[in-house]
Amino acid sequence: MNNLDPFIACVPVGCGLVAVASRQLNGRGRAGNTWLSPPGCMMLTMHILTQTGTPLGDAVYSAAKDVLPAIPESGASYPAVSVANILTTLPAVSVAKLINFYLREHTGAIEDYRSVRVKWPNDIFYSNTKVGGVLVDLRAERQGHSLKIHAYVGIGVNVTNQKPTLNLNDVITDFNTANSTNIPLLSIEYVAARVASEVELLLDMYDRDYSLYLAEYEKYWMHSGEVVDVKTEDSEIKGVSVAGVDKFGYLKLLKEDGATLTVPPEGYSYNICDKIVKPKP
Repeated sequence: MNNLDPFIACVPVGCGLVAVASRQLNGRGRAGNTWLSPPGCMMLTMHILTQTGTPLGDAVYSAAKDVLPAIPESGASYPAVSVANILTTLPAVSVAKLINFYLREHTGAIEDYRSVRVKWPNDIFYSNTKVGGVLVDLRAERQGHSLKIHAYVGIGVNVTNQKPTLNLNDVITDFNTANSTNIPLLSIEYVAARVASEVELLLDMYDRDYSLYLAEYEKYWMHSGEVVDVKTEDSEIKGVSVAGVDKFGYLKLLKEDGATLTVPPEGYSYNICDKIVKPKP
């Protein structure tokens, strides 16, 4: 994803950089998993620049500092490393919001359509089936007393492809069938443009008031009211209630005795079938 590096210096200050691919040969997910990218899959990488001293920059660095290499002296940097953090959640929320907006726009409805949901920390689901995911690589460099953080946010979403699972157009088709409507199917170009625009709005929302963003995230996620078991390397806690996420993207859990437990997105997964939060293998 960090193949964008050679182009970053050419982009005017204050402008973003987005790359959209029609084919991908080596798609990857978290923990080295393979992401299949057949034709019809929207594949997009965004370069997001932030820095410590800002709400977003501080949250990203705080969540990632334990897995990032030592930061070199000013003017130097290191290769990007894959780290799950709060940025992992933004594109997933943007896809869920896109579908809601699209259906409301074509029906004139006031109520929200939340058929597409976000699975913590980085997956996009429809009808209990994964249709997309997000991967974030980070690279940092010193800039005076602060750190400039380059985030390469990769998004893969099934839009028109029928394999290997469902796609976003299945949402539209199912809605048309259930409601006797004739809403046009989505195009990859429309999804890419809407996702990029929505991510920009969510970034601004987070920096203005991260609590507003967390409320938006939890509005579209699929874990409200769930009770799970939590496994760590040396213990297991049963019957823990899911309470939300914090500003770093950590999963907030409430134990039976009222104590709060947080689980980092990096290195952990949420098994929605077995209702278990555990380290990734």
